[in-house]
Amino acid sequence: SSSSSSLPQGGLSVEVRTASLRAKVAACRQRNAELRRELGFQVRQEAVLQDMASKDPVLGLRSLQEFVLCLRAAQEGCKEAWSTQPDEGAAVAGPGSMQDAFEATDLTHLTALLGDARGRLG
Repeated sequence: SSSSSSLPQGGLSVEVRTASLRAKVAACRQRNAELRRELGFQVRQEAVLQDMASKDPVLGLRSLQEFVLCLRAAQEGCKEAWSTQPDEGAAVAGPGSMQDAFEATDLTHLTALLGDARGRLG
């Protein structure tokens, strides 16, 4: 029986398996092209950021921890300024208010981003 000789053990013909593999290859090539475009964009973005950072002497003088402390001090200053304005603060208090934002702000994500950027730049 010639039909049994053209079907491999898996039950699919060589033509079907070949077409399937070609489709997979095409999908991989497309994904590869997308990733190359994304990489190119990221490389250009990094170059721009490095150029900007090289022009800012403050970035070379401060550690990541100093930036975090500065951000936390600014956050505390904003909280204090907000709390000293009772009339304005009361008018917008409630869910989603600025006070909620101050209390919920977590700098962990920002710290990680800054650390990553500093690692790439330094």
